Amino acid sequence: YQTFTFSVSGSPGVVTALPTVQSYTSPCLVHTGGKVDVYLGDSVSSTIVQLTTDVSGRAQITGPVYALSRSSVTGGVSDDTIPYVAAVAISGSVLDVAGSAIHITTTGSHGLINGSLVSVSGIIQTKVITTLNCVNLVVTAVSAGHGLSTGAIITVSGVTPITYNGTFTITVIDANTFVYVLSSNVLVAGSGTMLMTNTSVNGSFAITYTGTNTFDVILPTVWSGATNTITALAITTHVTYTVTNPYLQTKTLTSLSGTGTTVTATLNNHGYAANRYVTISGATPSYYNGTFKIASVLGPTQFTFNIGSTILASATGTITCKSTIPWQDYGFSDSQLLYIDFGSGYGSSTASFQTQYFNNVDPVQQYLTSPTNRVLCGDYISRGFNLYVLDLSVVVYNTTSPSTGLVQDTAKTYLATLAPGATFVLSDLVSALTTAGVANIQTPLGVSYTYYHRDLVPVTTGNVVDYLDPLDKTNVFLLGNVTTSSLNV
Repeated sequence: YQTFTFSVSGSPGVVTALPTVQSYTSPCLVHTGGKVDVYLGDSVSSTIVQLTTDVSGRAQITGPVYALSRSSVTGGVSDDTIPYVAAVAISGSVLDVAGSAIHITTTGSHGLINGSLVSVSGIIQTKVITTLNCVNLVVTAVSAGHGLSTGAIITVSGVTPITYNGTFTITVIDANTFVYVLSSNVLVAGSGTMLMTNTSVNGSFAITYTGTNTFDVILPTVWSGATNTITALAITTHVTYTVTNPYLQTKTLTSLSGTGTTVTATLNNHGYAANRYVTISGATPSYYNGTFKIASVLGPTQFTFNIGSTILASATGTITCKSTIPWQDYGFSDSQLLYIDFGSGYGSSTASFQTQYFNNVDPVQQYLTSPTNRVLCGDYISRGFNLYVLDLSVVVYNTTSPSTGLVQDTAKTYLATLAPGATFVLSDLVSALTTAGVANIQTPLGVSYTYYHRDLVPVTTGNVVDYLDPLDKTNVFLLGNVTTSSLNV
C-alpha cells in the first residue's frame, strides 16, 4: 500500500525528482521579481519642499510623486540659494531686422539648449506717426510703410491730446494706414512728436542654439524702417536642471518592423508588459524614433507599439530602447527615487520644488511591510494609479453661472463611480450635472487632460472629445481645475 500507478497520454519524457527548482530566464511574467501591486490614488495632494544639493549639484527626492516643478516660493525656513531665474551674461547683440531675431553672444558658455525659454527686455523700436484723427472712437493713423499686421499691439506716445496715447491692438487698412479704438472720443487731430513703440519685441521666447556661447532669439515682430534702440538689453532664464529616473535601462534592439502603423520590436527577454512605455532612438526611417506605449506583448522576445506614420520599410541602424527596468518598477511608490541635477556650479545649495503626490501610500506600505502582516508568497508594494487629471470648463446659456462647488462635487462623484480602467464619457458627466440642477449646458463640455504614468515618461496633454478610454486597468481619473461661466445668446 505504499505505491500506486497512473496513466499519462503520450511519452512521459524525462522524470524529474521532486522537490526541485526550475530556472526561468525571462522576467516577462514575473512582475517586479515577485511583487504584488496594491493600488491607491483617489486622493492626491501637493506641497513645496526645499532640497539641498550635494557637492556635484545633485539632490534626490522619493515618491510617491507624480509631478514635480521648480517653485519660486521657498519650501524651507530661508530663501533658496539657487535662484529661480538667472541673468544671461551678454557680451554682444545684433538686432536682425530681416530675420526678425536678435543674435546673442554670451560671456562664457550659456548652458542653454535648443528651445530653452528666455525673457527679453530692453529692446526699443519706434516709428513716427504722421497723422492721427478720431471719428466715433475709431482712430485712423498714418505711418508710411508701417509694416504692421492686424492684431499687432503698439504703444502710442507723445500725442496731444493725451487721449490718443496708450497701448492698443490695431487693425491694418493698407500699407500706410491702420486703426485702433479709444474709450472716449477726441474731436481734434493729434499733434506733437507722435510715436508708436513696438511692445511685442520684448517678452518670453524660445531660443535657437547656435553655439556654446551664442544663440538666437526669434522675435514675433521686428519693424523695418524703425528706430532701433538697445539701451539696457537683459535676458534672463529659469535656472535649468534635469530630472532622472535611476531605474532606467538602455538595450539594443534586434529588429523593428511592421505593417500599417503597428511596429513589432524584437528584444530578447524584454520583460515588458502592455501599457508600459519605451523610448526608441537610432532608427532609420526616423518615424520609428520616439516614446511609445506598448500595445501588446507577443512573448518574451517581441512586443508591439503604434506610431503615427505608415510603415514603409524595416528599421536600420543601431537601434536602442530605453525603458524602466521591469523588476525595478517603483514609480508612484515609497521606493520611487528621482535625481535632480543642477550641475556642479550649484553644489551644496538649496532649491525648492512643488511636488504633487498620492496620499496614503506611506501608511499602507508600512502596514504591508510589517513582519506580522506580510504574506509568504509575495512582496506587496503600495503605489498610486496611472492617472488623468481633468480640467473642466462648464458654460451655460442664458442663466446664472452654476456654483463652482456644485460642479466640483458633482464631477468628483461621477468620477468616483468609474472603476480603475473604466472609460470617461462626456455625455455621462453632462447627465450627472443636469441631474444636479445645472441647466442649459453648452455641449460638448470643455474638458482637457494631463496624463501621468508611473514610467515617468514626458507628461502628455490634450482635450477630451466624446470619451476617453485609458486602455489601462491601472488608471484612474481625478478632477483638476473647474471654471464656470454663462453666455447669453
